Amino acid sequence: ADANQSYVEVRFKDHPHYYKISDVGYQTDALPQSDLVQVMNEKVIFVNHKFVFNFSNSRNSEEINLFSVFLKDILPFTKDSTKAFYLDSIYNEIIETVKLPNSSTKNKTITAFISGFNTELDFFLEKVNLKLTDFYNDHFKDEGELKLKIKLKYEGKNRLNYFKPTKIKVKGGSVVTYKARDYELVEPKIEVEICELMEDMSELIVKKPHVYFNEAKLTAIALSIRFATLDLTSSADGRFLALDDMLISLDMNNRTKVVDFLLSISDKYLIYLFTHDRGFFEIIKRKVIN
Repeated sequence: ADANQSYVEVRFKDHPHYYKISDVGYQTDALPQSDLVQVMNEKVIFVNHKFVFNFSNSRNSEEINLFSVFLKDILPFTKDSTKAFYLDSIYNEIIETVKLPNSSTKNKTITAFISGFNTELDFFLEKVNLKLTDFYNDHFKDEGELKLKIKLKYEGKNRLNYFKPTKIKVKGGSVVTYKARDYELVEPKIEVEICELMEDMSELIVKKPHVYFNEAKLTAIALSIRFATLDLTSSADGRFLALDDMLISLDMNNRTKVVDFLLSISDKYLIYLFTHDRGFFEIIKRKVIN
């Protein structure tokens, strides 16, 4: 307990700043505009099996909430519309401000931060939704299978909020409601709404996808959401996409679909795909050679 704590520190030649990871997290003396690690984060996307698992890691009685997945794996690499801040840093600033002592400006500051965060998250999810349904149906739908309509929803009571909640107590044998004295932060939810498109063009809403679909289909939906966030319009500029054995729950047919997609974007991203499956490796190798 008295020993020095472990850390990893990186320095670059001809660059005056340090980049350090320790038990207290990430530290640097560089300003945001000259932070090489943050700049590289914009060009890096990691996808592993944990991302796919967390997508459907909900109890049968619960609705899927993807906010924690987005906060950990997507928002740290997503800048706001001004390209000045990462969305996770805006959210973390709100969390830290809530912890401050109450003051005349605290609530106004938090409310302003929340309004900005919600607007930016709306804008980002709208861009993802524009590509999401087509992405799944173009890359993952099997022949003869019903098309899916997939939409990420962030609305109503699911939005990040900060207010005095209404509470209940028993007084004189009667149940009465009252406003809490202190403001509370309402954790946000990102829901996923999925409909099966029937042959008569009607839509059948799938209320609990993690109960209705098998693991392979859920993996395909999760990857569709992740891949729909990729920038496929800009030319290659040093970005890379790393995928660490996140296809283990897919059958070989669906794995092949993922590889075909990755090869189709290999002019946009440098791709690192790791697998322990020798047979899958051989399939990838043949496709690359061909």
